[in-house]
Amino acid sequence: MCLFLLFHTRTCLVYFSLCLKVHLYILEQKSVLSFRVEAEVDVPAHRAFCLLAELSNRTSWDMHYKKCELIHRVDDDDFIYRVVTPSVHQGAVGSPTSSNQGERVLQDFILLASKRKPCGHGDPYVIALRSVSLATHPPFQGYNRGEVLCAGFTILETNNNMSLISYYNQASPEVLPYISTDIAGLSSSFYHTFCSCSQYLNKNRL
Repeated sequence: MCLFLLFHTRTCLVYFSLCLKVHLYILEQKSVLSFRVEAEVDVPAHRAFCLLAELSNRTSWDMHYKKCELIHRVDDDDFIYRVVTPSVHQGAVGSPTSSNQGERVLQDFILLASKRKPCGHGDPYVIALRSVSLATHPPFQGYNRGEVLCAGFTILETNNNMSLISYYNQASPEVLPYISTDIAGLSSSFYHTFCSCSQYLNKNRL
């Protein structure tokens, strides 16, 4: 059984799993929830960067990604994807059709994924995600078009070919239905997602 520890600081909550040494930092301000999840993995930073930068592969380890398709390649470092996430209640926070509570629709996002290598020694690899609008991809019938304000990974090389993976997300109201309203549920969800991510990275280490 995993042991979770909860710490209070002046600015946020810190949740720590002793199993995978996963740290979860949470900051709630008005209707925006910001969080950072981090864990060290036994995978070289450059390899972890290549694996996580390929967003289409995220469906194999992240249960929140039901479908991910590349719709436009901007250049060698910037790509636009359409991501479909599992069904949520239409009446959830941020839904434009809250009057039809109980019905379930799919959620989709148009995301710009940008990847950057370190600028200098000690700098992390960066994978940044944010929502964009495309005239060729307006909201689809039967889908709730969500918005990702700011999300992504930093990957920092540590000792012995290991790397510190940090995931950041500033959750808008459209993303909040995927996040448990209680801290225990939230931490468990991120713990299992990070376990899955770690297994994916280790399986494809070489």
